[in-house]
Amino acid sequence: MWSQDQKVHFLENKDGAKGLYIHDWLTDRAVDFIHAAKEDTRPFFLYLAYTLPHSDLAVPDDQVLRGDGPNAVFAAMVERLDKDIGRLRDYLRELELADNTLVIFTADNGPHSQQGKSNDYFRASYPHRGEKRDLLEGGIRVPFLAVWPGSIVPGSRSAHVSAFWDFMPTACDLLGIAPPEGIDGISYLPALLGMPNRQHTYLYWEFLHKNDARQAIRFGDWKLLIQGNVGPQLFHLPTDPAEMRDLGDSYPVIRSALLEALPHLREPHPLFPFTPRF
Repeated sequence: MWSQDQKVHFLENKDGAKGLYIHDWLTDRAVDFIHAAKEDTRPFFLYLAYTLPHSDLAVPDDQVLRGDGPNAVFAAMVERLDKDIGRLRDYLRELELADNTLVIFTADNGPHSQQGKSNDYFRASYPHRGEKRDLLEGGIRVPFLAVWPGSIVPGSRSAHVSAFWDFMPTACDLLGIAPPEGIDGISYLPALLGMPNRQHTYLYWEFLHKNDARQAIRFGDWKLLIQGNVGPQLFHLPTDPAEMRDLGDSYPVIRSALLEALPHLREPHPLFPFTPRF
């Protein structure tokens, strides 16, 4: 891993001996960063890309396991993540920075079921189907929590639908500057503040997994899914969050319109070879 211009080497777990746990190192560096920011009057931005919980399923010796097996280890990883997010928030309060700091916690994909960890045991995607690498809701719908004392109402919820590409225009909105031209993102700052927010006409995903060219479009409450050996499927998410009932034959106009939109929602790129199936 690189820290500024210095390469940091982490020892591999070997012969029963454990090297430095990267999650702990990242937390310590985040604390150092926040401490330095306290001495600076300028706004600061910290992007903390934790890997927990993830595979490999492993925790340091000081982590308490509340049971045996992969599920217990996974739970311990979540517990460690939760504890350290709390540590960072406590430190913001200690430095009297909390009331002027927006904290966002989210994930990059749905849960995984590797190395014996069971999604059914944790009901990880419930009530949705799918997991990491799927374009079912369980693979792409992730938690999103935001804290900003005095600006975001504690305990409030929003039905606004957003995606990761919305973060940059949101950050620009916070800074009072225009976002770059030619991007698809929409600021969700109004939604954070409890106000009406402009909506996406479409959200589009594509992913190549084991020669399965997967695509999905969300259009309001509707979702078109291309995944697996079946043809395009149309789901109505509010009434069918598990995506079990294909309504394409009942709503052929919506299905056709979304299929026609597919080519216009993507831009080919040489670094990501992808051949659409439709």
